Amino acid sequence: MNVLRFNIEYGKDSLVVYDTACIYDSCSNETGYGAPNFAASAATSATLTITIPGVVTPVIVNVYPTLPNETGVGFEITYASLGIVDAPVGEWDFEYTVTFPGSTLTKSCMFLNTCAVDCCLAERIKKIDVKCGGIYDKLTNRMVLMMEGALANHACCLYDQADEIIKEVYTLCTGSDCEATCGCEC
Repeated sequence: MNVLRFNIEYGKDSLVVYDTACIYDSCSNETGYGAPNFAASAATSATLTITIPGVVTPVIVNVYPTLPNETGVGFEITYASLGIVDAPVGEWDFEYTVTFPGSTLTKSCMFLNTCAVDCCLAERIKKIDVKCGGIYDKLTNRMVLMMEGALANHACCLYDQADEIIKEVYTLCTGSDCEATCGCEC
């Protein structure tokens, strides 16, 4: 039986959704697309329900017929189409639903968006003065450790803690002299 799998990549102006279920293989991928499971081409509809951090009402995006697919082609969703300017840091909730004749499959996943924080930390780290111990050292080290804590909490499915920590790091970024926008490709 098919099992849906997908991944999200955050960018400056959009995110891209990839169906990662791939092609059926009796040895290495028994839940992929193709006999004896449904082929991706047999799908009759596919949607992605997105709950954005800080936004109460989820946004439903029709990703059909681009998704599902076995080719790895992604579906791009601009932030403007979601009603936002930039992608807020924090835990995003995604629900991928694909309908096949006589069956509907759903997979929910949480994805931690760290894009703006990644950019901020990269800028701070570039400014560290290893010779004289510049003003960025202590705060930057603290922020890097907090970022690691957010990622560890996310990996352990402690989404509320991960969200709280990454938002605190973002607050430190916006309160410092580095720009906390997703101006670089993450």
